[in-house]
Amino acid sequence: MGLFGTDHCSSPFFQMKCDVFYATETQDKYGKIDKFWSIDRSEDCSFYTLSDKSNEENFSFSQGKFFELKTTLYGRFRSDPRKRSTGTSLPLSQILLRNIRGGTCNEETFFIETNGNPTPTIYEIKACQPFIGPFSTIEYWKIQLERSDSQEMNEL
Repeated sequence: MGLFGTDHCSSPFFQMKCDVFYATETQDKYGKIDKFWSIDRSEDCSFYTLSDKSNEENFSFSQGKFFELKTTLYGRFRSDPRKRSTGTSLPLSQILLRNIRGGTCNEETFFIETNGNPTPTIYEIKACQPFIGPFSTIEYWKIQLERSDSQEMNEL
């Protein structure tokens, strides 16, 4: 058992799970790149919004938009999300996260799309960097997520 433990119920650092998807790219005869997404693993994680203290910080009524909800999440991963379970590395543009949910104690999906058929929200990784602890070891990976403009895996 590491510094942060493995029990999701007792660990305040990794009390969630999410599904990690990686893209396989193909190119058609006209040069268009198509991405085919497949799930690689479920990952221990924890995510939060930067500011939940008031509506004025989370909602915007500027730039001609009547309503906008900030869609950025911040959090941590137990392992490097840029590496597949096979060990191969991929750029952030070929990684998606979906189905952010509670760990083993509560598996409720936290972020869902409600346009007809409720489905887990798809997120793109915007930033990823290691958090290095006092003993010069990587303790976890800091992650910044942004809600994907398209919520259909086959359209990304």
